[in-house]
Amino acid sequence: MTQPLDPFSEVLDERRRWKPDWYSWLTRLAAPPFLKVSELPPIADPSDRAFATDATTTVFGSVVVGGGTNRVPVYFDGTNWSIG
Repeated sequence: MTQPLDPFSEVLDERRRWKPDWYSWLTRLAAPPFLKVSELPPIADPSDRAFATDATTTVFGSVVVGGGTNRVPVYFDGTNWSIG
């Protein structure tokens, strides 16, 4: 005996499909890249985030400067990459 076809099965299958664009956005948000300060782009979207692997200080909100040994999260505030 076969099961009757569910009219919503195609809708559910569509929702379960792999969405690479959505996934890449999610991974970028969840796992920002690890970069040296010199590798950070000079201009980025405000609120872009990354991890600096060679910061000289760990003071929250300060502009990140490379050449040190600290690993810190950084964000672009529209002008500079800042620690935070």
